[in-house]
Amino acid sequence: MPSEPGEITINSPKSGTLVVTGESLPVAGHTIPGQLIKPNGTFVAEQPPSSVRVRVDDGAERTATRNHPTWKRWETGIQLTSPGTHTITATAWHPQWAVEATTQVTAVARRIGIVGVERTQATQFFNINGQGTSTAQDNSVPLVEGKPLVLRVYVNSASGTPPLTRVSGELVLDGTVLDPSNTARALPGPDISRGASGDSLNFWISPTLCSGTKTCRVRVFDPAHQGVVGFEDETTFTLTFTAVPRPRVHAVLLHYTGLGLDIPAPTDADVADTLSKVVRMYPISGFNYTGFTVHNFAGNLTLATGGGCTQGWNELIGRLWTLRMLSGTTDVYMGLLPHGVPSAGVIGCGLVGAAVGFNGDGITMAQELGHSFDRDHAPCPANITSRDPDYPDYPGLPLGSIGEFGLDIGSFQVHDPALTSDFMSWCEPAWVSPYTYMGLRTTFIGTRAAVQPTLSEGRASMREQLVLSFRLHRDGTVQLFHGFHLPAGEMQPTGGEPSDVTCELRNAKGRTLSSVRCRLGPHSWLDDEDTDFHEVLPWDETAHSLVFRRGQDEVHTHVLERTAPRVTISGLVLSAGDPGTARLEWTAAAPPRTELRHAIRYSNDGGTTWRGIAVDLSGQSYDVDLSTLPAGERCHLQVVTSSGIRTATAQTGPFTVQAKPPHARHRP
Repeated sequence: MPSEPGEITINSPKSGTLVVTGESLPVAGHTIPGQLIKPNGTFVAEQPPSSVRVRVDDGAERTATRNHPTWKRWETGIQLTSPGTHTITATAWHPQWAVEATTQVTAVARRIGIVGVERTQATQFFNINGQGTSTAQDNSVPLVEGKPLVLRVYVNSASGTPPLTRVSGELVLDGTVLDPSNTARALPGPDISRGASGDSLNFWISPTLCSGTKTCRVRVFDPAHQGVVGFEDETTFTLTFTAVPRPRVHAVLLHYTGLGLDIPAPTDADVADTLSKVVRMYPISGFNYTGFTVHNFAGNLTLATGGGCTQGWNELIGRLWTLRMLSGTTDVYMGLLPHGVPSAGVIGCGLVGAAVGFNGDGITMAQELGHSFDRDHAPCPANITSRDPDYPDYPGLPLGSIGEFGLDIGSFQVHDPALTSDFMSWCEPAWVSPYTYMGLRTTFIGTRAAVQPTLSEGRASMREQLVLSFRLHRDGTVQLFHGFHLPAGEMQPTGGEPSDVTCELRNAKGRTLSSVRCRLGPHSWLDDEDTDFHEVLPWDETAHSLVFRRGQDEVHTHVLERTAPRVTISGLVLSAGDPGTARLEWTAAAPPRTELRHAIRYSNDGGTTWRGIAVDLSGQSYDVDLSTLPAGERCHLQVVTSSGIRTATAQTGPFTVQAKPPHARHRP
C-alpha cells in the first residue's frame, strides 16, 4: 500500500539567527507522521518517522533526541566551527519515506569571553596564565560575611575587525544590578596579568550585600557593540559568606611625657584610621571596641639595650599587658603612640593579649596584633626571630612572600608576590598571604574568648592569680618587677615557644604551690642580653618565695614580703565639669625595706567588673580623666598597691559618671 510522507519543521534556530562559533547551539523541532493509504484512498494507519537526523552543510548526520514516543518533538545540539552562513538540515526518516527541513544561520567568531572570576576580600588562591601557586583550588579562601568583596573578571578579547580597546559589563547579585568599578583593557587571554588591576573587570560589592548565599550573573561586553552577538559573554555562579567573630580590642591612647616632651595622645578616630588597613588585611568585617583608655607614658624608646623589642618598648608592652591583667579580660589591649615620639629602629611590639605601634602605621599594627593572637614571624629576613616553621616556601618567590596576588579592596592596589612579603615578616612592602589570612580566620572562629561579644570585657571565670613580670639577664640573674595578685581569671599564656625557664611559688617548707613554664615572646630569645617574661600563676596566701629555674638549676630565689602593704583612700574630688575629672588620693604603708607601686582600676557597675587605667605609680595621688571612661551610677575607683608581690586594695564609695554625648566615629 502506498504511503504519504510526513512533515518536519525546525522551530529553532530561526533562519537568519546569529550564533557564536564554538558554542553549543540547540536545534529543536517537531514532526507530523506520514500515513498508510489503501489504493482506494482510505486511511489505514499513521507512520511516524523512525528517526530524525540533523546535519550542518554537507557534514555527517547525527541522530536527534526523541522527546515524544512518535517523534512529534525532538532536539539536539550542534557546534559551528567556522564563521559564515551555514545550512542546518533536519531529516525525518522512515523506511518508506523521508522529508527534510532547513534553516540558515550565520556564525560569527567570539570576540569577548570570560576566562575566570577571582573572588577576593584581600587574598585568594587563583591561577591564570601560570600566575598563582596552584597549591589550592581556585577561590578556595572562604568569604567573610560583612566584609567588602571584589570580583576580578578576566576577559579574553580576540583580535579582529573592528579592533577592541575596552571591556565593560554588569553584575546581577540576587536581583541587585551593579556596575563595574572600571573598564578593563581588551587583551588576548595569554596577555592578562593578575598584577595589573586594569587587566580585569572589577566589581566592588558592598559589605551589606555580603551575607548568606548569593546568586551572581556576570555579563561582559564591548561598550561599542553592546547587545551584538559575539561581543558579549556571561557566566553564573554562587557566593557563600561565613560569619567570623570580630576581635575585641581595648585601645590605650598613649600620652607621651618622656625626654622632656609632652605629646598628646591620639584620639579614638585615630584608632579607627590605623585599624582600617588592618581590617582590609584581616579575615574580619571589623573590630569590636570594648573601650578607650588614655595612659601616660614617659619611657625612653630610643634605647638600643635590652633584648626583645629593646628596653623602652619592653617596658611599654609590659604596661599594656599589666593593664589587661588588671582588667581581668581576654580582650586585646592595643596601645597607640602619637607621632613625634623618638624611637630607635623599633616601631612596634606585641605579645599574646597586647600590641603597640604608632598612629597611622597599619602594617606594623597588623603584625603586632598578629602576635597578640599568637602568630609567629614569616621568614623574611631568613634570620628573623620566632620564625613560623610552617610558613610556606613558594618556589621561585622570595622567603616570606605572600605567595598569591593580594588586593587592597579600599584602593584596588594589587600586591605582587614577587615583590611583597607577608605582614608578619620584617620586610617591605607587605600585605597578607593566604596562609596568615586563613590562620587568623581559624583563630577568630575557634578561640571565642577573645572575640565573643556576649562576654562583658571578654571576662573568664574569676580566681585569685599572681600576675608576674621579670627580666632574666644573660648571666642568669633575675630582676623582678612589681607584681600583684587579684581575681584575674585563667588568662592566656604570653605565646611563643615554651622556654627552659620555670617559675615556682613555694611555701615556707619549700613545697611547690603552683608553677608555670615561661614562654618566650615573639621578639625574644634566651641568648639575648635580657629577656622579659610576663606570666600568670595561681596565687596562694601561704606563699613564702618565688623560685626561678633554668632547666634543673635554680638560678634565683625571691623571698616574699612577710606582710601585705596597707592602703586607704584619703580623698576623692570630682570636678564640676561634665563628665570632668576626678582627683584620687590615698595613703599607703609599706612593710620594712620594701618599695610600693600602685595601680588604679575603675568600675562603672558597682565593682562587678574592673578596668585598669594606670600602672606603676609611685606617688599617692592620680588625676583620672572620666571623659574616657564608661558612664554609670555605681562607679568606683580602686587603688591596687603592691609591695613587690603581696597586694592590698582600697576603693572609693560609689559616684556617678554622666554619659557622654554621642559623636560620629568610623568603625572599621
